[in-house]
Amino acid sequence: MTNFATDAGMALSAPRRAGPLLAIASGKGGVGKTTLAIAMAHAFSRRGQRTLLVDADLGMANVDVQLGVSAVSDLASVVAGDLSLAEAVNSAGEDSFDLIAGPSGSAALAGLDLENVNRLAAGVTAASMAYDRTLIDLAAGAERSTIRLAAATDDVIVVLNDEPTSLTDAYAFVKTLRMRDEGASPFVVVNNAPDHASAQAAYAGFAKTCESFLGFRPPLAGIVRRDPHVPQAIRAQVMLEKRYPACDAASDIGKLVRLWSMAFRSSRLAGPWGARDDRTSTRGRNTGVRMAGNDAWSLLWAGFTFFDLSFILMAGIVAALAMRRWGQLTAAALIAYAVDVLLRFTLEFMSAGDMPANFAMDLAFARMDMHALSAMLRPFLYFGTIAILFGIKKRYGG
Repeated sequence: MTNFATDAGMALSAPRRAGPLLAIASGKGGVGKTTLAIAMAHAFSRRGQRTLLVDADLGMANVDVQLGVSAVSDLASVVAGDLSLAEAVNSAGEDSFDLIAGPSGSAALAGLDLENVNRLAAGVTAASMAYDRTLIDLAAGAERSTIRLAAATDDVIVVLNDEPTSLTDAYAFVKTLRMRDEGASPFVVVNNAPDHASAQAAYAGFAKTCESFLGFRPPLAGIVRRDPHVPQAIRAQVMLEKRYPACDAASDIGKLVRLWSMAFRSSRLAGPWGARDDRTSTRGRNTGVRMAGNDAWSLLWAGFTFFDLSFILMAGIVAALAMRRWGQLTAAALIAYAVDVLLRFTLEFMSAGDMPANFAMDLAFARMDMHALSAMLRPFLYFGTIAILFGIKKRYGG
C-alpha cells in the first residue's frame, strides 16, 4: 500500500497557493533533457522561488548522480509504502532546490502498473502545493507511464536537437500525448544547437510536421546553444550555473527561465485561468481543492497593480472630459478598455526581449489571461469610473 494518499490528504486539509507543474520530456535519450531540468530548477530557485524537482524517469533515474547528491530516500521507497512523497524530499544543495530522486541505477519502477502511476501523479500534484515551481524530469520516450505523468502537469517542454532521430522520436511523443489529450500543446526547446540557424531549421521542420499531421503548431520556448562547459559540469557533478555562470548554455537557460517566470508567476494559483479549484486543467489535473473565499478575493485583485489603477483613473478622466452627454458613456468605456488591452499587450510583448516571437506572443496572452476575474472586471471599472467622473463634471463643471 503506497503513501500517496497521505500527500493528497495533506494538500486537501487547507487550500493554498501553488505554482504550476512543468514536465520536461524528450522523444529519445541523450538530448540533454535531465541537464536542462536541473539547470532550470536551479535557475528558478536562484530567482527566489521555492522549487521542487521530481526525477520521474522510472526506468533509469540519474538526477542525483548528475548533482553528486547521496539521496537518503527516493520514489522506490514511496511506491513501496515506506515513505510519503513529502518524506522523500532531499536537498539538492545549499541555497538550492528540493529533489525527489528516482531509484538511481535501478529499473525497479520501470514496469510500474498504471494504478500506481496514477497515484504517483496525484501525489506529485499534492506535493507541489508547497512549492512555487515543480518540475518533473520524465523518462525519454512515449511509454504509457510517461504520457500519464505528462498529462498530469500544466505544461510540457519537449527537448530535441537537430538530429533526425531526435525529431522523429519527439514527434512520436507529442502525437501520443495528443492522443490522450487532444488539447495538449507542449512547448519546444532546441538543445545543444550548433547555431541559431540550424536550431530554427530543426524547429521549423518539427513544427511543420506537427501542423500537417496533428493540426497544431507547438510554440518554440527557446534555444540552448552547444557549449563545451555542459559536459564538463556533468563530469564534475556540479550544476552548470554554479560552475560556469557566464557560459552560453547557462545564459540561454537563464533567458528561458526568465521568460517562464514572467509567463507563470509564482503568485498565480496553478491552472490555465489562474485558479486551482474544482475544475480540471487543460492537462487533465484535478486536485479537488476548492478555492476559499479569501483566495477568490485575492485572485480578483491580484491582476491590478498600482499602474493599472492609475491608468484606469487617468483614462477615466480623459474619457469624462471628452464626453458631452450620458448616451456616450458605454462607447467611452469600451474605447478606454480597448486602449487598455492594446497597451498591456504591447508592454507584455515587448517585455519578452529577444525571445522567439511566437513564444513572446503566447507570453503576452498568458500574462494578460492569468487573472481572468480581474480581466472581466476591468470594463465595469472603466464604466463606473467614467460615470462617476462625468457626473462630477456635470455637477460642478456645467
